[in-house]
Amino acid sequence: MRISSLLWGWSVVPTASSFVRAVGSLFVDGTAMMRIIGEGSKVAVGNGSRAQFWNDRWIREMPLKRAFPRIFALASKKEGTMSEFGRLDTDEWIWDVPPRRRIFGWETKQWNRFEGCIERQKIRNCVSDTLAWIFCPNGIFSVSSARRCLEQVDCNDMGEFFLSTQCICPPKVDVFVWQMLKGRTMVRDVLKRFGLTVTGSSLCPFCNNNYETSNHIFLLYGWS
Repeated sequence: MRISSLLWGWSVVPTASSFVRAVGSLFVDGTAMMRIIGEGSKVAVGNGSRAQFWNDRWIREMPLKRAFPRIFALASKKEGTMSEFGRLDTDEWIWDVPPRRRIFGWETKQWNRFEGCIERQKIRNCVSDTLAWIFCPNGIFSVSSARRCLEQVDCNDMGEFFLSTQCICPPKVDVFVWQMLKGRTMVRDVLKRFGLTVTGSSLCPFCNNNYETSNHIFLLYGWS
C-alpha cells in the first residue's frame, strides 16, 4: 500500500493538506520512510465513519485482523468501517461482530480476549476519526520527528527513502531529487569518488561531526 493511499481521505491531526498527500506519493512499499510512516500513523477514533474495523490500526500496535487472525477468519463480515460493526443504544455504543458459525470451546478464550479488547474503545459521535502521528506528543506530524526516526535507520542509498519522483514537484526540484538518488550532488564524498582533489576536512562544515555525504546533508543533519 502506498502512503498516499494511507493518508488519502484522512484528517491528519488537526487537518490533512494536499501537500502531505502529494509528498506521500513519493514513497512506496518497502522503503524506510514507508515503514516509519506506517509505524507512526495511528487512528484516533471518533465516530468510526472512516476507520476500517479490521484493516486500520486503531486500538493495538497492529490491525485487528493481524492481532486476532482466528477471529478474523470466523467473522461473517470482513470489510467495513468501525461504525458498521455496532450501534448506539441509549447513548451507549454496542459492538456487533457476528461470527459466521458457532464458536467452539477451544476458540472461546480468544473470542473473549477479542471482545474485551474492542470494548475498551468507544465511538464518539461528536468528532470525526483522525490520523495521529504517535512520534509526537500532540499527535501532529513534524519533519523533525520523522528525521529523528530516520537517524535510527542504517541506510547507504538515498533510494531507500525515495523511489518515485513522478509527482507534482517543479522540474528543477525533480532533477535535484534525481541527482540525490543517483549520488550526483556535489558534496565532498562525491567529489572524492570522482577523483577530484578536495582541500580541507572531509567533515560536514555545518556540524563538524559527520562526513559530508548526501544522506547527511539532505536527510540526517539537524537543520535539514
